[in-house]
Amino acid sequence: MEIKLKNIVLIVILALIAAELVFIIKGNGHLKMLQSRRARLEEAIELSNQGVALSRQEEYSGALKLLEKAQKLAPGDSLIGENLKAVYFNFGVSQIHQGKYQEALELSGRGLSLLPQEPALLYVRAEAWYSLSMNDSCLSCIGRAYDLNPRDSVIISLLDDLDNRCRQEDGLEASQTGYFDIKFEGGENREMADRILFMLEGIRDKQGALFGWQAQRNISVTLYNNQQFSDITSLASWAGAAFDGKIRVPVANYLEDREVLERVLTHEFVHALLFEIGGRKFPGWFNEGLAQYQEGQRAVNHVYLPLSQLSGSFMTLEREDAQYAYRASLSAVSFLIEDNGWDMVRLFLDKMGQVGDFKKVFKGSFNLSVEQFDQKWKRSIGK
Repeated sequence: MEIKLKNIVLIVILALIAAELVFIIKGNGHLKMLQSRRARLEEAIELSNQGVALSRQEEYSGALKLLEKAQKLAPGDSLIGENLKAVYFNFGVSQIHQGKYQEALELSGRGLSLLPQEPALLYVRAEAWYSLSMNDSCLSCIGRAYDLNPRDSVIISLLDDLDNRCRQEDGLEASQTGYFDIKFEGGENREMADRILFMLEGIRDKQGALFGWQAQRNISVTLYNNQQFSDITSLASWAGAAFDGKIRVPVANYLEDREVLERVLTHEFVHALLFEIGGRKFPGWFNEGLAQYQEGQRAVNHVYLPLSQLSGSFMTLEREDAQYAYRASLSAVSFLIEDNGWDMVRLFLDKMGQVGDFKKVFKGSFNLSVEQFDQKWKRSIGK
């Protein structure tokens, strides 16, 4: 009996030892699993940080590759998800600003396959559809975004603004030529729409020959009454027309003056052409200066303002400030053309279509930096 008890005790001890060994083995396996997860998370965070750094340099394609890889390594990490959303959004907006609407649609579709609950990506998609004059698709995307109850005030504001623009165009009649799509209120405006289309065809031929560049896609044009124009664009009261990816004209202002209308259309068409060549890479002074020059204005009363202060849009300026900004821009561009010749400016524009870095292409084309040109122009007008 004693021997049997000893055997039983021995068996129990051996069983306990075996159980302890199993626990140790399992514990080691669990530890290795935790270490593996930690290593993946650390790698994901590093990839995410690298992606954010690239996106700040507007190298969005590379940033997306890194962030998508990071998300696969750490699919539940909210910060990586936020970074991925931000890069998809910024990349999409950048493509829209460059007139790459189909690319923006493809990108937002890819983003939504990974982040299906993101109103920001639906906004990008809606904006691209709107830019392509596909208003039903635009409103559908906006509706889906609203259904997700967005909380970001910036995205809500963007969606509200786009929804307003899109619905304002509901019920407008449409017409087109081979190169322009135009929308307008019916009735007596049809005659004006036909007249504007005819003018734009002539402007396209003339400016296309001067630039050595023809618009590759149809340009959208919308005619408004004055109140609609103010509501849609939210521009200063002095604005006579606008280009924001579409040419927008408060047509009542030009019913009686064909010459002024043609100048306005030329001005906005040049904006559209520069947009196609380089997206929004051209600074305000060059964009507005060249548009004025091509519509036929010439610098008479020169005004100097540092070009660094004229890089953005002038549309938010007060009337007097805007007048100075436009005069300075015309003076600067007139000097650039007179100093280098139109052929050099045209070559510069051609290079911008290939590279898109304004300061880099400017220096390579004119053999001086924008800052050096600024000082040279300033001396030329005795300021």
